[in-house]
Amino acid sequence: MIMKKTLLFMTLIMLILPCISYSQSVTWDGGAGTTSWSDATNWSNDVEPTATTDVLLDLSGGATIDISGAAVAKTVEVKNSNILNIATGATLTIADGTDDDGLETAGSGVITNDGTISISTSSTNNIDGLYSKGTFTNNGDISIDGVGEHGLYVQEGTFTNNGTITITNVGLGDGGADGIYLDDNSGAIATIVNDGTITVTMTTGDDGVYIKDGCVFENNSMLTIDVSGGTDMGLHLVNPSSEFNNTGDVTITGGPDYCIQVDGANMTPAPFIENSGTMTVNDGSNDGIRLRRGGSIENIGTLTIDSSGDEAIQIDDNTSGENISTFNNSGTVDILNAGDHGLECFGNFNNMAGGIFQADGCGDDGVRMQNDNPDYNGLFTNDGEIKIDNSGSDDIDVEDANSFVNSSTAVFHPGSSPGDLTIRYDFDLGASSVNFEINGTAAVTDYDQILNKNSANTLTISGATANLIWGFTPAVDDCFKIVDESGGVAGPFASVTSDDPSIIYTVDYFSNSAEVIICVEAIVVPVEMTSFTGRKVERGTELNWETSSEINNAGFDIERSTNGSDWSQIGFVSGNGNSNRLLQYSYLDENPLEGTNFYRLKQNDFDGNFEYSDIVSLNYREDKNEISFYPNPVEDVLYISSNQNSENIEFQLVDINGKVLWSKKGDVKEISFENFSSGVYFLNIVSPSNRITKKIVHK
Repeated sequence: MIMKKTLLFMTLIMLILPCISYSQSVTWDGGAGTTSWSDATNWSNDVEPTATTDVLLDLSGGATIDISGAAVAKTVEVKNSNILNIATGATLTIADGTDDDGLETAGSGVITNDGTISISTSSTNNIDGLYSKGTFTNNGDISIDGVGEHGLYVQEGTFTNNGTITITNVGLGDGGADGIYLDDNSGAIATIVNDGTITVTMTTGDDGVYIKDGCVFENNSMLTIDVSGGTDMGLHLVNPSSEFNNTGDVTITGGPDYCIQVDGANMTPAPFIENSGTMTVNDGSNDGIRLRRGGSIENIGTLTIDSSGDEAIQIDDNTSGENISTFNNSGTVDILNAGDHGLECFGNFNNMAGGIFQADGCGDDGVRMQNDNPDYNGLFTNDGEIKIDNSGSDDIDVEDANSFVNSSTAVFHPGSSPGDLTIRYDFDLGASSVNFEINGTAAVTDYDQILNKNSANTLTISGATANLIWGFTPAVDDCFKIVDESGGVAGPFASVTSDDPSIIYTVDYFSNSAEVIICVEAIVVPVEMTSFTGRKVERGTELNWETSSEINNAGFDIERSTNGSDWSQIGFVSGNGNSNRLLQYSYLDENPLEGTNFYRLKQNDFDGNFEYSDIVSLNYREDKNEISFYPNPVEDVLYISSNQNSENIEFQLVDINGKVLWSKKGDVKEISFENFSSGVYFLNIVSPSNRITKKIVHK
């Protein structure tokens, strides 16, 4: 009976064995004396690895292993001076790893990929797709999909990407897993350098990219992080000295939490982001960027935050004893359509010289400075430019007047060409400048305003400069209320400038203590020339002209021509800049040319604009009777010059059929072609002793 049971058990075992798949563990022994992965005798079992093989490359003293074709494995680990190379056109496929990381470097292990690596484990165990603790260089393509924990985990050494990396569907076994995770290994720092393209898409797991404990991510090219289907943050830095440096292009699409968080955890030195490239943060249910407990950002490039669910930027240091977080901007911060505030600040925001902070379409305030912390109020230091418009509540909401400080390099642009700057609570413009665009007579629609909303508070303008930038020519008595609403105004402006000196205006601070009004008194023609003449003198040609008013007049180029069409400059006379009195000028041409000399003036403004005077002509061939005309071809007027008595001369203009269109006898100085069509005409000059016909072309 016992024998029968034993036989039955053995039979069952034999039936079950074919249904069980066993993974093998093989090591590289280099038995073939070559570097080829596909050479079976290089392996400990003399069999090339299969999809069920755990591969260990750990030959004592180090070895180089080359994949030049198609290679497969369950897992691959490269350790201790061993080198794995995947050649151009070659592939390494790692699938169905359940107990260990898909592809791993450790210690002084090295992997260089010039081909294609595909990692897909579909495991719910806490294993990583690619785990790097050595040196890894990717020049080809890597795809990581469906892993239990992190997609790419770099814990030590340098991971360099010059190719393309795609990470999807990670964290199947660990809800706290990240697309890319950087951590130190007992103080040994991990670094990622991206000079290629990395795309991380989160539908499960935690953060898109997580950097901690002093590790560094250098992005010099293209990084795309999409956590719209995930559960946490796009980019997350924590603990001292962690860095994210961007000189390339980063796009982060948010999910249910912050798109970017930099958390100093009250440790020093604090983690930070430095952006000198382009960063775009889109969507998300919470803040676009959150700084807390000493975290910092240095923006030198362009940072765009679009459609954040809550604050676009939250600098959150409202708990007593927390380190102060800081945002330094010397580039451009562009905030669009924030669900709540564009910037809510309990810490420090420094808009430095050359920096631009602009916010458009915020659901609540464009900037809100908080003073909830009894130990420290938020501080906005402004040395750059500010452009805020279309805020649902206030453009700037400052609960403590000392929390917003403006220097002499600060510039405010109310609205968005044009619009308004709405301010709540006491606010001091300091020594800043405010550029008021004036393109018409309708407030906010056509010209900029500062709106000081709260009647209990004061807008201080006494140290600031108002710059009037005219985009149209107003009428006399047009008025523009550049400061309005119910709050008090402490002024006047330190100065009011205008970019159009022809507009004469007054500034009214007295009609209403809450308003500043610009009213136009007169419009002055920039340069009004009353005469321009020329005469022969013993030394040559003397030109004389006079002006009754001048604005912005740099001077006059004196130009001469022999045919009325081709001109050359022969001299220059300086103008008087600005003047409202009669001024006389003269110039002597000591070398007039033989024949008819035509003269004109080119009046130049300091800003580069210019206009021409009328033309005068003198003839220097008195020994011959001569009649000249110019210009030819003619556009509107043909001018005639004669050095002889023209009392008995008749001028006739005829068409190509010989029909006389116009005639006149006597002293004729010009003929108007205004009513004649373009074409060829003939000018007959008839005297008692002669008849001359000239061909005239009308443009």
